[in-house]
Amino acid sequence: MATWIDEVNASKEKPVAFTSKKELATYLELDSIEEFDNWRKSSLFKKYYGIHWKNAIKPLQDAAEATGQRRKRQVGLSTVERWIDDGEKAGRCTYSIPNVGTKAYTVIDWHAWVVLKIRTLNKASADGLFFKSKLSDHQLNCRIWSILKLTDREQATRTVNPLISDTDPSEVSDNGCDTDSEGAPDSVDLFFDSLNAIADDTKTASRAKTDSDSESSSDESSL
Repeated sequence: MATWIDEVNASKEKPVAFTSKKELATYLELDSIEEFDNWRKSSLFKKYYGIHWKNAIKPLQDAAEATGQRRKRQVGLSTVERWIDDGEKAGRCTYSIPNVGTKAYTVIDWHAWVVLKIRTLNKASADGLFFKSKLSDHQLNCRIWSILKLTDREQATRTVNPLISDTDPSEVSDNGCDTDSEGAPDSVDLFFDSLNAIADDTKTASRAKTDSDSESSSDESSL
């Protein structure tokens, strides 16, 4: 049974900077480097990392190379978590709604988007890295941040990036909707679209019932 001391310690946990995939895989409680790499190549990570890389990491890397200067130091996880909390509170859903517009996103927004996206998907999916995990959201964020940082370093030193290829479905359309290589909404977007459709149908049915009840009441009162 968790105690308040455990909760305090969990809230103070910081992401670990790994240079070894083996050590990171162990930290994530995976059996091997192969299992870790297979997960990164799956739809639970690869697509969203590709979007994040192209919008948050590569532009800074290209700018640094063009000027011959070192790439600017990135923000830390604590800042990103504040962005997530602020962007999601009071029903804003800045990062969690699939079709949210991303044109106004800053680099920090993209960091917040990818951390929340990966955490949410991997907690919900039976194949997810964090499925049935008892860790807090902050602890999961720490693990995601460690994964992102190690992967960033790997991609920056490769001529050909296996996680970021021209054929990889890692694009965001003009309306901010994640799309696959054929331009169709991804399965996550379709899932939320179906939920929205169900909600709309329920509201329509409810309004129709209310109108019907109102008409019946009006008819009875006129008798």
